[in-house]
Amino acid sequence: DVCPGISISRQPQHAGNTMRTHWHERLELWRMLEGEFDIVCEREAVTVRQGNIVIFNPCEVHSAQITHDAQIDCYIIDLTRLAGRMDSGMERLFSQMMGGSVRFCHRIEEDSVLWSLLDEARRMAVSFERDDTLSMSLFGLFFLVLGRLCREYVYVREEHRTQKQSNEMSVILNFIYSNYTKRLTLDDMAQRLCFS
Repeated sequence: DVCPGISISRQPQHAGNTMRTHWHERLELWRMLEGEFDIVCEREAVTVRQGNIVIFNPCEVHSAQITHDAQIDCYIIDLTRLAGRMDSGMERLFSQMMGGSVRFCHRIEEDSVLWSLLDEARRMAVSFERDDTLSMSLFGLFFLVLGRLCREYVYVREEHRTQKQSNEMSVILNFIYSNYTKRLTLDDMAQRLCFS
């Protein structure tokens, strides 16, 4: 992690390699510096090339087949860690992103603004030592990235259908985040939601 909740890495990928099917609770972005991939995300097959930005929403099942040697910058954003740094309206939006009621498209073909923001984050991460000013600057950049994604690239907004599930997930994730140093059980979490 370059700062709490944000991880940035440059990753060479080799033709013929496969990224196995998996999912995670974080938002993941790839900036395709060179090469080509075939990805499958939530049963949608997409080819991504140099200059594209790839987005894997939290809890989406995805995999990749590297068809040509490639190099990516990988940005992993832990929305639960960033959510604690904002007001209740923004926290609600982050909760919707984590719960799947707000999702972003999987491929962005050309967006020079978003590309530049991610490039600046990468340069800051490799050129500065870890300190409070770096963290503040990176948080600011990633709030700009998320703001642009929310304005331009939301493809699912299921506020009514999944709001209850999203709220329940938010309660549990916040409970875990606040109590991660303690021994937690399934009964503890069920009790928080008034479930057996």
